[in-house]
Amino acid sequence: MKKFISFLLVVVILGASFGDFSTSASASEGVISSKFSDLPLSSIEYLKDGGFIETRIGEVVNPIQTYGTVYSKTAYKVKTSYTKDGEMNWQFYIYGTFTINPGVSSTCTNDWYTYSVNSPWSLESASSHHSAIAAIGNAKFVRKFLFIVRETNNVSMDVSCDKNGNIK
Repeated sequence: MKKFISFLLVVVILGASFGDFSTSASASEGVISSKFSDLPLSSIEYLKDGGFIETRIGEVVNPIQTYGTVYSKTAYKVKTSYTKDGEMNWQFYIYGTFTINPGVSSTCTNDWYTYSVNSPWSLESASSHHSAIAAIGNAKFVRKFLFIVRETNNVSMDVSCDKNGNIK
């Protein structure tokens, strides 16, 4: 519940930051669907079947009480898989909350993930965890036909923040 409330706070802050941001959430399923087409593109991977996977990165500076110059920010990465026709198959987000003392240190204090999936794809498994320096997320998406797995996409990514507050 705490992670869901934290995510909703991030969605509200992002909504205020990006004018063309749209999102929908289903609390019963834990599925989040968002459009971040205006976020910087980190990478694009072209697949043999003509589809592609985009990776984008973003951040939100959290309003917290600070002592000196220490502040908190939430950083995230999103991978989105598309068909050759540009239709979305699935999205997987990894989020990390970082406390930054500029020029001195950055520490990851929380992590969570969200996803969105379109038929015939489904999420088979997903997890997230964090170390002192990064939030790490893993997911396995499968495409089935007549209950037989036809394709599997394994996703593993992390988001980190250096001591100057730059996300990677």
